[in-house]
Amino acid sequence: QAHGHTGVHHLADRRDAAVVYIDAADGQFLATRKKRGVLANTLQIITSDESHGADVADWVSTWGLNIVLAPGRHGLPAVNDGHFALMDTSLSVMDYFGLPAHISTYGRSVFRHYNVPRDMVSNTAGRLRWLQGDKRYECSSLGTCRECKAVSLIGTAECIDGVTEPYAMFARKAAWLDASLTRLAKMR
Repeated sequence: QAHGHTGVHHLADRRDAAVVYIDAADGQFLATRKKRGVLANTLQIITSDESHGADVADWVSTWGLNIVLAPGRHGLPAVNDGHFALMDTSLSVMDYFGLPAHISTYGRSVFRHYNVPRDMVSNTAGRLRWLQGDKRYECSSLGTCRECKAVSLIGTAECIDGVTEPYAMFARKAAWLDASLTRLAKMR
């Protein structure tokens, strides 16, 4: 059982302990679904958020997982590689069931292929980051910003310091998200 998993406590590395714990918890969850007979006919999406970091960059603090187990896969498009987040769950479920997405639905579906990299926004370790196409903008809490040539939020990149436009872009994105959430609240 996951909560009493004895292997977690003897591991010195928190990341190793987290992997052992989540492996045991997911195994228990899936075994229970299989025993109840729902694993073969129920869409399972297992996600996590917020962790303690990864070795690929000092600021990475939200590595996680997004596992999709979809019965009846023969009629569905392939699950795609790439960066997916919790915000992608709604659109993925709608795609799975063939439901139309409302214009205010934000995110990307794991069942669609995208030719253009997604815009991604991150606020970790005191630094705002926005990936837009092949550019990554980074701003510190002190207001210093830089523009980098990159196709991912993760990893090193060639950057130019002293760029000021990203703060205005972050403000526009925040206003758009606020308006989207206000529209959704009014729909209820």
